[in-house]
Amino acid sequence: HNYMLASDYAFQELGYTGDISLIIGAPDQLLDLGLESGTVDRTDIELQYSRDIGTSLRTVSGLGMREDRVQGTSLLGHGDRIEQQYYRAFGTLEWHPVADVTANFGAMFEHNDQIGGRLSPRLGINWQVAPGHTLRAASALAYRTPSILEQNNLASLIVPSTGEVIYIDYYTPERLDPERIRSHELGYMVQAPKISSVFDAKLFVEYIDDALAESWAHPDDIQIPTILNQSALEASNNSFWKTKGAELQWRLEPMPGSRLFVTYAYADTSGEYDRKNYGGGGTNVNRVDLRTPQHQFNILASQQLGYGLEASMALYRQTSVTWHRGDSLKPYNRVDGRLAKRFGNDQLQASLELVLQSFTAPYTEFERNNTVDNRGFIRLKLDFL
Repeated sequence: HNYMLASDYAFQELGYTGDISLIIGAPDQLLDLGLESGTVDRTDIELQYSRDIGTSLRTVSGLGMREDRVQGTSLLGHGDRIEQQYYRAFGTLEWHPVADVTANFGAMFEHNDQIGGRLSPRLGINWQVAPGHTLRAASALAYRTPSILEQNNLASLIVPSTGEVIYIDYYTPERLDPERIRSHELGYMVQAPKISSVFDAKLFVEYIDDALAESWAHPDDIQIPTILNQSALEASNNSFWKTKGAELQWRLEPMPGSRLFVTYAYADTSGEYDRKNYGGGGTNVNRVDLRTPQHQFNILASQQLGYGLEASMALYRQTSVTWHRGDSLKPYNRVDGRLAKRFGNDQLQASLELVLQSFTAPYTEFERNNTVDNRGFIRLKLDFL
């Protein structure tokens, strides 16, 4: 269950600083300026079946259903709750034509009332070129359905007593298409037991088409009447980009009960969308090259202390990024810590954890006012066997 609340908007965004009663034609009253306030719920259920067919074939198949629910007057333009169901069926076939080669063929069919049905296939192959050395390649086509909020968004400022719309910040004028994602990767893994290490490297490229973005709409093109009759940002499938990069990983077990994970990721993104000029006229091409952090570096170390105790620490480093509908943020470092006690029996496994996040210094995510302070919490996990 997620709850979102933000009240970072002021009357200056209305272009009006006088007596509010003069523009809404009603007595002064409290206005909800939280254009990102609302509640979102999700329920997901999945049934999976696995079967071995002889010695060279293995299959995994299943069915799933998800329901999303969203409610929020400032997000949707009304107080009613909207629900959307999503259905999926998937299957994977693992085939070993020879001892050193494994091929995977998979597909998922998804259906919902927004986009109808879409089939997402995937093909992968692994080849053990030598003992401890594995080369792999994979290609996939997938679709991302716009979320229930993206499909029904009407972020607006409404007069509580009359229901009239003062102005619209962002809205979805018509049914959106799914985003299309094409991806290809080539990887190589080396297992080095003499130094208790596993090395993994991957090159990848992704193409995103029909991606969601926003552009300025002329007031006359907005079908919803507003008091201020201003331009608004409308959602559409008018963006595309390409991301290519590399990922490196080193896993080390220097001694029994000790583990070290070191990862590095490099990404180079290029793409654009036409935001148009305020008022809905002309073109205003915006680049999306900085929407992906170019460099990310992580270190995770853990140690078994005995008596079911485990301690771990993680360091995260991310370079600058410009978030979609967010802010341009500077690089940051983050350090987390965790102490866990495991206990249980044959029917139940549990862990009690003390987690400390960002305990060295605060950092910022997504937008400038979203500062993550030092925090700590206790978490209980239960696994029924």
